[in-house]
Amino acid sequence: MTNKPKNPFSFQSFLKSLFIGLCIAVGIHLLLSVPFKPFTGVDYYTYQGAGNPYNINQFIEVEDAEGENSNFYLTYVSSINAHNLSQLLYVKFYNFLQEDFDLDKVPEEKNYKPDTMSEEELRDYYIFSTQRSLENAIYTAYNKANKPLPSVNEGLVVTFVNNKGDFKRDNVSLKQGDYIISVNDNKVHNRDDLVSALKNVKNNETVNIKVSRKGKEVEVEHSVVVVNDAKYLGVMAEEGIDIEIPSELKFDQNNIQGASAGFMFTMYLIDQLTPNNDLSKGYKIAGTGTINHKGEIGQIDGVNYKLEGAIKNNFDIFFVPKDINQKDSNEKVAKETLSKVKDDIKVVPVANIDEALDYLDKLPTKK
Repeated sequence: MTNKPKNPFSFQSFLKSLFIGLCIAVGIHLLLSVPFKPFTGVDYYTYQGAGNPYNINQFIEVEDAEGENSNFYLTYVSSINAHNLSQLLYVKFYNFLQEDFDLDKVPEEKNYKPDTMSEEELRDYYIFSTQRSLENAIYTAYNKANKPLPSVNEGLVVTFVNNKGDFKRDNVSLKQGDYIISVNDNKVHNRDDLVSALKNVKNNETVNIKVSRKGKEVEVEHSVVVVNDAKYLGVMAEEGIDIEIPSELKFDQNNIQGASAGFMFTMYLIDQLTPNNDLSKGYKIAGTGTINHKGEIGQIDGVNYKLEGAIKNNFDIFFVPKDINQKDSNEKVAKETLSKVKDDIKVVPVANIDEALDYLDKLPTKK
């Protein structure tokens, strides 16, 4: 009588192999998911790169628009925060697949620092700055389309209140969105007026401030802080206007953050509000830059990545904020970025909305 050979592929051996495989997979997953912070002291490493531009008509709807279909696009910076080895490997694999523009690691000293703003404060600031950007774009566009809008408030508006570190003080009463009317009965219309009003005030001294808050005039007491002989209210503020947004405009603000889309919002709205006039003349146009209520275009971050996104997607024109002040660099960085690649895109520096409109007005229609 002969013994049957044992089947090496028995069900029990299969289960054993499966169990070992699952244990290895779980172990690798846990290893890859371990946060960097316990070992490096850093919460995450940030990588940034080119984002694909979006047509602005995805975010703004103008009822009964008189313009043509939009050829104006928003540009943005693609950003990934790698908290662990798994996310870091994703970044490396992404870069391996790229033919041209990689995701670049952001130096740690340039990463967000929580001692300046909490994550919640930073989120609120972005939401508020986006709203301010939209209002400036609407106000400017309607003026250029000969449909001027009345302003509810105009002057110096508070965008962020800081009560940390050197700016810690006893009495903080200003709030985000306040329009400063006067300080100790001194009228305030701009930053120079504010500096003058604080000229003789001492550190931690309380001043009386009259503000417009949600449409109502309110008087508050607020402490001043002195840092390196300079007097501050401990707030970020900018000159601006407050308007009632026209009912024919519908916005999707959930996917927009920050003020850098303001200029291109303005161009799109002018295009839609102007009858029988295709501003783009058939060209595919991307760009970036803040906009204020005077139509002036301001500097932004990540202009190289935004231009790279336009280059990757075969755009004809890229509007960039013009370098005017000594610290400005958008125009310079854009031209340096373009010089590193072979592309026919036209980089156009502009200081205000009139320069952008004038450039397009002189263009021949694209064939």
